[in-house]
Amino acid sequence: MAPVVLSIPGSTMPTGTEAKTSTYHRQVTSTVTALANGGTEVQLVTVAGVNVGSHLIIGDGTTMVDVVVTAKSGNVIRFAAVTLRASIAIGAVASTIEFAMKVYEEGSLVGQYSGLSMEPTNDVDYVGKRLYGDGNESYDVEFVDGGLTPTPLWMRQPDPILAFISGASDGSAPSDNDWKGSAVAPKSGLYLFDAWLDIINMISTPGVTSVSVTGNGMDYTEAREDLEYIAFTPLADDEAQEAYDYRMRQLNKDTMFGVLYYPWGIIDDPEIDGQDLRTSLEGWIQGKWADVAANIGVHKNPANVTLRGVKDLTHYTSDGEADLLNPVGVNVITAKPGEGIRVMGGRTLWSTQDGRHYVSVRRLLDFVKRSMRVGNRWAVQAVNDPALWKMLVTANGAFLRGLWQSGMLFPSNDIAKAFFVKCDSENNPVEQRKLGRVWIYAGVNPPYPAEFVVIKISQWDGGSSTEETLG
Repeated sequence: MAPVVLSIPGSTMPTGTEAKTSTYHRQVTSTVTALANGGTEVQLVTVAGVNVGSHLIIGDGTTMVDVVVTAKSGNVIRFAAVTLRASIAIGAVASTIEFAMKVYEEGSLVGQYSGLSMEPTNDVDYVGKRLYGDGNESYDVEFVDGGLTPTPLWMRQPDPILAFISGASDGSAPSDNDWKGSAVAPKSGLYLFDAWLDIINMISTPGVTSVSVTGNGMDYTEAREDLEYIAFTPLADDEAQEAYDYRMRQLNKDTMFGVLYYPWGIIDDPEIDGQDLRTSLEGWIQGKWADVAANIGVHKNPANVTLRGVKDLTHYTSDGEADLLNPVGVNVITAKPGEGIRVMGGRTLWSTQDGRHYVSVRRLLDFVKRSMRVGNRWAVQAVNDPALWKMLVTANGAFLRGLWQSGMLFPSNDIAKAFFVKCDSENNPVEQRKLGRVWIYAGVNPPYPAEFVVIKISQWDGGSSTEETLG
């Protein structure tokens, strides 16, 4: 889709004039009726801020849909018939989509507008009506939708501004196949990391978001089973609906060795003073993973942590949108007043709720595997008998006991339930010893992160009370 065009009628746009936009939600509410395939209406808890022509996203954590309001009656909104694979349940989140725009001329703010819509049927907020002409908010700015017709609803928001660093090319741009590489000698692409066994514990290809490259990267880490591939949704997939569609319909992966984040960040361009640069944040995420592991431990989820040096985001995600994206493994980065730019999700793309859907659990298991792989090399070529088995149980037990004492295993008050080590005649029968193998079985009980703090509130004639529980 071509971007929305900013123009100043009857004159040349001054050098340096630019428009910066950001999406937000005027109203986030919930549904009180279900929405089935082919449905044309739904009742909301409130319709305050919802106009005829408003664009809404409705979703229950499993199914999402875009609608444009065609009529209102009380708290019931109507729209064109929807196509759904499954009904959207009562209590689904319903969020309106608007955007704010700031116009800068040579670095100075010359116009600021909020609550705008790209839907021409929205008589209240359509940008073409609100911003230009007699009686409207601007005599200088008009918008021309340069998109395709018909344009999918989720694409009808202003495109983010793209900036490119020039003058640093050392050859042609790598293709998807260059990034993916080959396992056949001479190895190339990601397979060059095969030589870095026990040294690296995370990889990514910053800014490269094609399904082909990302999917191959996650296939690579899944085959190795000792590190994770960190990826971002594409910059063009800037709305929550787009991020959801990218994860569920394009990058259709179910892996505990892949981690996906959204949205992109905005930083100061290191090459041009005063210029913003939109960038994927894989480098920041890798740094934060390493920082948390070094200062707290790999058992701590690298979430609810701030990203330094990121000044803004390409999309402000509402709590309702985050509640839809988090269960499917899209880790949301947020920007809230007084809290900075903060990573709030810490899940892998593993759909089974067995603990390995958390980044911290996956990282802890990888750390234990790598450590024991390196720490038991002294036993190579040793006499494979009960004396060796006893030494292996002692050495590995001491290692896991140290993790437990550091709070990295659960429960912190019962060591017997936190881990075990087994190395004896039962798991080292004679046929395995003849093959030159010694088997060590180790089990660990990782702690799970407290993703949500649930507050229970009760009210009675004499006062009120609160009860805080983890859920």
